[in-house]
Amino acid sequence: MLDFREIDYQKDISEVVKLIKRGLDKGYTEEFFRWKHLKNPFGKSYGLMAIDNGKIIGLRMFMFWKFSNVNVNKNLIAIRPVDTVVDEDYRGKGLFKELTLRGLEECKGKYDLVFNTPNENSLPGYLKMGWEKVPENSFKLGLFNCFFYGGKTLELTQLPVSLISKSEGWQTFKSGSFLKWRYEDPKYKSASLKTAIVIYSINDLGFFKQIVVQELFGEVNDIRDIIKAVCKKHVTVFVYYYSNLQTKGLKPFYKQARKEAIVVARGDVNKVASNINFSLGDLEGKL
Repeated sequence: MLDFREIDYQKDISEVVKLIKRGLDKGYTEEFFRWKHLKNPFGKSYGLMAIDNGKIIGLRMFMFWKFSNVNVNKNLIAIRPVDTVVDEDYRGKGLFKELTLRGLEECKGKYDLVFNTPNENSLPGYLKMGWEKVPENSFKLGLFNCFFYGGKTLELTQLPVSLISKSEGWQTFKSGSFLKWRYEDPKYKSASLKTAIVIYSINDLGFFKQIVVQELFGEVNDIRDIIKAVCKKHVTVFVYYYSNLQTKGLKPFYKQARKEAIVVARGDVNKVASNINFSLGDLEGKL
């Protein structure tokens, strides 16, 4: 019979990361695990492990997340199941479901809703466990005329709260400490102009580069100018972004839906999912 217990961050990280490397992601590191689950400004993740004769054979991590809505002056705590892995010798025995439901029960009373971003293969399992699909939205590829140049580099610690808090509906609570944690990796860059800020990264696809817009804050006209400036700086017209309230005003001269953004939620009594304003950075695969 298997035992289940909470992760001990002092003793278990090394073995947990080895399990993740074997069954989920060969490139996963202890440094990344600590960043994701211990340094998150929304709080330390809850981790539940399945043990067989002293060996860790299953893991389910639950990240804490915070949503805010300036229109109703309210904050909510969410929990985000991530980094699930079961040793290959124990698969097909219902451990994924058991770890998920046990973990949610252990965290009961600490969160207002559950959400996560499954792939197409795991989506049916979530729906069977009572998750509901968030109204469909998609990632898009837009082409921009980049003959305008403007903007300047801005350190993430300088992001003004007055810009961050203007978004409508529910969104991730994007304080300066959150943005500094989330985008501390040097691959993320930022640019500002007058009343707007864009945080982005670059995909080098060999024959062309693609600007990936992670976050947008501020006035849409200045946001468009920043994107044009960034495109010119990196010699590209291709911009990848998530369709949300901010990006709807970008107006590229051509755009195409690339893939659906799959988000599911459970226990959403506050109807956050029907009025959510995610950014691409909220849904990026590394989370």
